[in-house]
Amino acid sequence: MITLRLVLRDTHLEIMDRYLTQGARSIPRLVAFDPEGNACFGWGPAPAELRAARATWVAEGVAGAEISRRKLDWYVARGGEQVDTELANRIMARICSAAVV
Repeated sequence: MITLRLVLRDTHLEIMDRYLTQGARSIPRLVAFDPEGNACFGWGPAPAELRAARATWVAEGVAGAEISRRKLDWYVARGGEQVDTELANRIMARICSAAVV
């Protein structure tokens, strides 16, 4: 059984501050916990490929508005498939490793 709890970033800062992304309260952010409340894995705020592309754009000095446009173009070009695949792989890796223990 999986229990889903949504935590709003701006009303639970003490929780969000435990899972910063490069010092920022980035969203979306998924953190999975076991029944004892231990963090199992985290994901977000974007797929690894997009995070790497953004880091390159920042290093190249691309302006913020242009980075936002490129990120949107990146998502549109992939139709969300990259997010689905990466997140599903993280979940399945955790389920499979828990089943082996």
